[in-house]
Amino acid sequence: MSTIMYLAKFFEIDEHADQFVRGNIYCNTLRKFKKMEDKRFPGRADSDEGTTRWLQPDEVDIQIAGVRVTGLAGPVQVQMNWLNDVHVFCMVAGHTGTLDVQYFSTEDLRQELIIPRGCLDLGQHLVMVTDVTEFINRMDAAVQETDYRYAHGLVKYYDPETFHGEFRNMEAVFRKQDHYSYQREFRFAFETGRMDNHPLTIEIGDISDITARMSSSDLLNDGYVQVIPAQRD
Repeated sequence: MSTIMYLAKFFEIDEHADQFVRGNIYCNTLRKFKKMEDKRFPGRADSDEGTTRWLQPDEVDIQIAGVRVTGLAGPVQVQMNWLNDVHVFCMVAGHTGTLDVQYFSTEDLRQELIIPRGCLDLGQHLVMVTDVTEFINRMDAAVQETDYRYAHGLVKYYDPETFHGEFRNMEAVFRKQDHYSYQREFRFAFETGRMDNHPLTIEIGDISDITARMSSSDLLNDGYVQVIPAQRD
């Protein structure tokens, strides 16, 4: 099992970083991310959010009104409407990945914890969560006061060229295509029962005791962690 060493949140606006440190967790819906324009929001926009089935054309048999559909040009994608209303809070996770805890070296760990350069596209202001367990505990406690359906965990990535299968229910919120894998994302997801596109704010109280503020550019100067180029198409 991967061990999470830190969580990082990038912001485009300084005030939003301040609000986060004050404990205001601002969550958008999957619909919001699906409708963003790629050029304006690099790394955030993803029209494939909430995919529940991704079926390769040579492995699926489709019939419409009794007529078999053949010669598909690409994979068949299924997205469920109810997932559009799920709110998510997304962070970059520094974790041990697939390292064997019994054998990895300090250099192996350092390489795993590097933040890829592509993450700097997510914003110039950065807040590092240095006590991940305590942060999750505070999130859990805040959500217990609500009737939301709630889940959190690392996002898993799939290759759209080869993957054939389905993701059930909330599992779909934690699955993304592998050209986003450089983000090493950790998500908190909330199903509120509301059917709208309004953001959700979870209030967990001041977290200045378990966070560190900095500029994203500090990473380039080895201010916190070394940066390497992201692997992107």
